[in-house]
Amino acid sequence: MDTINKFVQERQSMISWQRFTWSITLSLFAFLCMTSSAFAQTPITDDNGVNGFELYQNGLYWWSAAGVCGTEFPHDATIRLRNTLGTSTKNLVKDCTALRRAADNAVRDDTYAYFFQAGQLSRKALNATEQDAAQALILAPVLAGNQSGSNLVVAEGNLYWAVFNAQNNNSTLLRMPADGSQAPTTVTTAVRQINQLAWQRYTDANSQPQQALVWITDDARLFRYRIGSLGVPQELASTVADFALHTRLALGGSTTSIYAAMGATNVDANTAPGKVLQINIDTLLCTETLWETVSPTSSASLAFNYRCWWFISQASTWPSAGVPRHRRWPIAP
Repeated sequence: MDTINKFVQERQSMISWQRFTWSITLSLFAFLCMTSSAFAQTPITDDNGVNGFELYQNGLYWWSAAGVCGTEFPHDATIRLRNTLGTSTKNLVKDCTALRRAADNAVRDDTYAYFFQAGQLSRKALNATEQDAAQALILAPVLAGNQSGSNLVVAEGNLYWAVFNAQNNNSTLLRMPADGSQAPTTVTTAVRQINQLAWQRYTDANSQPQQALVWITDDARLFRYRIGSLGVPQELASTVADFALHTRLALGGSTTSIYAAMGATNVDANTAPGKVLQINIDTLLCTETLWETVSPTSSASLAFNYRCWWFISQASTWPSAGVPRHRRWPIAP
């Protein structure tokens, strides 16, 4: 069991970052970065589909998004979890009104799972049954009719999400206590709709603690905003398919970087070469191009463990057309 848990911990978020749904059934893969060969396990298979998963303590939770009601092809969005891989699966949410976008996600803490249901930010106790109703966090405004869902982050007792305004094509990033005790406040505004959102605490060049939000818009642009600053969000790169955040510790302090996979999620013969960039989250300097593909192969998704960085690339030409290729490189000391 310890070995299996280690496999999962080292695989952190490879599949949670990628938003591909090539088949109805998508397995969760766990990788171990110990030798020149990577070992793979399939710890969980979900016939309802998997859009993403996250690790939590010794277990994990996952979700199937793109809930659809009342059509020829309905789909119930689901949220499921295991406290450890050896325990049985807990079916927590099954609802066609939840997680309406394919890009939507669920988050959790020790007590609750949080998600959007019928446009309302909601939470559900982890010890509830699938049939129990979720609790609406009523101080959070219901999303407008043209926004079916939103990405969520829970960090240090707060929830973060984006509200999209179709009239001006901008989003407002909000924050509120996860217990729903206070109304949300505005963190900043952003251009376009947001498809991926992350929060990070880091130490700046003056050894001061900072917090930042990083996101990808629906036109594949990458932004960073330092929470509490008077400036506007900074655009870092375009044609970004995915990103991951990683902090390297050293005797003199730490450095947090944004690793951006530049490429396309739908690869064809005209797709430009993909690449992986390393961007300092504090200075916003692009310090290195870690890897570059040969056209028409595109980088698509990446993640980190404590020893290696991993990414997925895919090609448009036979024999590997449309097939994701997992690659791995050691993290430089």
